[in-house]
Order: sequence, then C-alpha cells, then structure tokens
Amino acid sequence: MTECEALIGSGWRKITAEQAVEISPHEMRCIHCGKPVRVHKASKSGMAAHFEHVEKNVACPLSDTR
Repeated sequence: MTECEALIGSGWRKITAEQAVEISPHEMRCIHCGKPVRVHKASKSGMAAHFEHVEKNVACPLSDTR
C-alpha cells in the first residue's frame, strides 16, 4: 500500500509513503479499513516505501495476509 491517511493538525489527510517517511506522523490509518498502519522506508534492495497494517486484517483487501 503506497497511500494512507495521517492525522495532521486537526484532520485526516491522504499522504504517500514517501511523505510519511519525511514527516513521521504519529497516527496513520489504512484508507480502506481505517485500521492503524506503519510506514516502511525504501530499502537498498529496491523495495519501495510502503505501508503495512500494524496487525494483519484479513477483512481488508490492502492487508498483506501471506
């Protein structure tokens, strides 16, 4: 997942994983299910910056359930 919603100021705004790495918001949630997510920065091996659910959510199509 490359976008999430982050609590910025007094409201939720959609941001990219790259933006989240830069600004480090304290609260982030999935744009589909609203559950908490965390950001992972881009890796040296080529994996792009992305979000993952804090806890797997099998009901969310954006959750990694492998």
